[in-house]
Amino acid sequence: MRNGQLKPAYNVQIGVESEYIVGVGLFSNPTDTTTLIPFLERLQKISV
Repeated sequence: MRNGQLKPAYNVQIGVESEYIVGVGLFSNPTDTTTLIPFLERLQKISV
């Protein structure tokens, strides 16, 4: 944009097992450095 405005950025993560989608996460962070571990923990909770 080059006019000082920020662009919105989202991070989509999809968990797949045996060709089936088992979880989807949509985060407002542009990188996965702070979202990967919470996403995996949430997948672990729903798979038990």
